[in-house]
Amino acid sequence: MVTDNQMGQPQRPQSSEQQILLLGQVLHSLREEDNLDFLIKTTVTYLLEQFEYQLIWLALYDPLNHTLYGRGGWTPDNDHNALQRNIRLYEGNLLEQVVNEQCPVGVSNLQAEARIPEWQEVAAQYNIQGTIILPIRYKNNLLGLVLLGSERWGYLLKGELRAKLFIVIGELGVVLAQKDRSSRFSKSPTDSLLKLLENIRSLGSLNKRLEAVVEAAHQFVAPSRTNIYWLEREGRYFWCRMSNHLINMGRDLSNPSAATAGITVQELSDFYYALAVNQVVWVTETGSSLKSHFKDKLLQRLGVRAVLAAPIIWQKDLLGFLSVESHEQRIWSEAEMSFVQAASGFISLVAPTDSMETTIRQIQQDTQLTQQVAQTIYKEQDIDASLHICAARLLERLTATRFVLLEYDSNQKKYEIIFQSVRPNRRNLNLSLGELSEVDIQLLQNAKQALEIENFEEDLRLLNWRKQLLENSVRSLLICNCTQGRVPELLLLITHDSHRSWKNLEKELLWVFAQNLGVVIRHWQMRTFSEDQHKIAQTAKKYLDILTNSAQKITPTAAIKQIASVLGCPFGFMLSWSPDDQEASIIRGVCTDNQFTLLADAKINIKQEAIIH
Repeated sequence: MVTDNQMGQPQRPQSSEQQILLLGQVLHSLREEDNLDFLIKTTVTYLLEQFEYQLIWLALYDPLNHTLYGRGGWTPDNDHNALQRNIRLYEGNLLEQVVNEQCPVGVSNLQAEARIPEWQEVAAQYNIQGTIILPIRYKNNLLGLVLLGSERWGYLLKGELRAKLFIVIGELGVVLAQKDRSSRFSKSPTDSLLKLLENIRSLGSLNKRLEAVVEAAHQFVAPSRTNIYWLEREGRYFWCRMSNHLINMGRDLSNPSAATAGITVQELSDFYYALAVNQVVWVTETGSSLKSHFKDKLLQRLGVRAVLAAPIIWQKDLLGFLSVESHEQRIWSEAEMSFVQAASGFISLVAPTDSMETTIRQIQQDTQLTQQVAQTIYKEQDIDASLHICAARLLERLTATRFVLLEYDSNQKKYEIIFQSVRPNRRNLNLSLGELSEVDIQLLQNAKQALEIENFEEDLRLLNWRKQLLENSVRSLLICNCTQGRVPELLLLITHDSHRSWKNLEKELLWVFAQNLGVVIRHWQMRTFSEDQHKIAQTAKKYLDILTNSAQKITPTAAIKQIASVLGCPFGFMLSWSPDDQEASIIRGVCTDNQFTLLADAKINIKQEAIIH
């Protein structure tokens, strides 16, 4: 059984007043001293004089690297190597238990304790047995620990000794916490960011600016590596454009096929969507800002143990991200997060200037395209021919596969294709699409921009159409309600055979195009309806004139021929029956086209014939 007398040497004979006075002097020294080495020396000296331990080791904890760094202590022969050792913590290690639980741990015989192998050899060398390990902490912040070893077996301390020991270690924790806060405040990213901003302003090319950001982030955060990844929208993957290991790891931007896929969006979708909404993402082995299992996949994919990434966004478009990565376990500080986020923001500001002329030219072309659609409203020209021209240009602009115009048929309760255009070597869609769910109808009715589906296999929108569209190789799409604010009866669909995303500028172009197209289609439908009504009225008038002015009796066959002639129909016949008849008889009219055949003796059941009903 372990007793209170089983731990360490007895206290040196001192009066209570002397002990209190000495304790007060030590506490005062700790509070007034700024030098870290002196703080540790004062603590070790007090422990040695008051408790006479044969082994004292004081270490500070680095949470970023999950490592204890030896800063001092005492052995009988003052073994500097033993006292200055650094110990990286791992699961199952007794020192890690103290760090995680922030509670003292006792060991009856250090030489036989397998959970702390780093000290077994030292314990054997100095015949150390009973050992106590105390955390140095302030509130919930662990700052280090103290290892105290004695030649006696066991580890319990008497109440008075325990109180004095805890008071000194507690005061040391308060002082170290104050120094830690001061050092964190001194590591402000402001000066480094101002220097980086000035450096960026003086550089001409985008790659030089990216290089400056990588170097500054790597210097401030000091990770294992620092990278800038760029998003390839059509392939939905990130590729490494700049790295501190190998400057300009990119490829010719004019030749996307020359790139090798890096991090695909599909394998790390949570990471991608977090960046897309402008979130800073941090991941370590013990935690993550991502509330999913994707953190392990991300670390494995990058081959690191900790990563901090900030998005590069321009006009709501995700261009890429700045990433600092560590091969060692570490926790990212607020200053490091702030610096990386600000540095990625600098890239967001300078990246568009690299392609400003191209962007301006593209906007001009987009304006011309939308104007071309609007002009068809006022010009008497073939709408089908105009649509083919506009669709071809739009597919080229959006790098898409198909342009499909859908109209809702309320009688059949499905969407029919009224126009489509496809890229070369692609086949037309031959299908009709069923009704949309109420959620999708509301989504399209309330939308104020084109809806994007990057991966149709995973997205729950347009679920009623998924099977048919996937069977026709549709993997991503843009869809617009051509009549904003109304029930979606006319829809414009842009599809692609691969998973991909589109820029906001491209989605805005499609939205404007679709609204103009909706006006054109409605105008065309109204004009067609008006022409049809006028034609019907003229036909009825002409037929009445024939009946009124004819001198001879008009037979049913003659009447059918007259009507077919007015309507320009190559084929016509009449079904005739009396009120009590079960079957209708066929009256021949006209047939000037060999494609049509009429069986005059066919029996037509009045109650079952769909045409009659």
